[in-house]
Amino acid sequence: MAVIEPGVRDAKLRSKTFAPCPHTGQGASVKERMPGRKLEDLDIYKPIYAFVRTIPKGSVVTYGQVAGCVSDIAVTARDVGRAMQNTPTDVPWQRVVGAGGHLPIGKRSPELKILQRKLLEAEGVSFLSDTDHRVDMSRFQWLSEAGTPDQPSLFQE
Repeated sequence: MAVIEPGVRDAKLRSKTFAPCPHTGQGASVKERMPGRKLEDLDIYKPIYAFVRTIPKGSVVTYGQVAGCVSDIAVTARDVGRAMQNTPTDVPWQRVVGAGGHLPIGKRSPELKILQRKLLEAEGVSFLSDTDHRVDMSRFQWLSEAGTPDQPSLFQE
């Protein structure tokens, strides 16, 4: 059995080019589908950024909360995560966290996780412990008026 050196397989995969679907553009990156446009200028992201700008200092919301509170478009928590990767400088991206108060940005970069924690702590947000990078959601989760559903939950009596 041949032994593959670490990183060789990944390099081979990265070197392959996949042609995007001519009808949907699926398989191509946003930059390939819309050359010359900045990601933060995409219409789908504008309502997300507008909502995130309303989150008060010292408070946090989850990706799912943002998805549920954004009006005009239907987005998922993953769409919000994608939007947070490309925020304009005036958007307080650090105030959007994962479910349970986790900082999922750490999957991309441990340095960004530390930066997000420092920015939140500077706003007065505390974490459950020094080693745990989870926001104390019971104290710092913001529940906006926009986030109040018009329809009651199926699980409420």
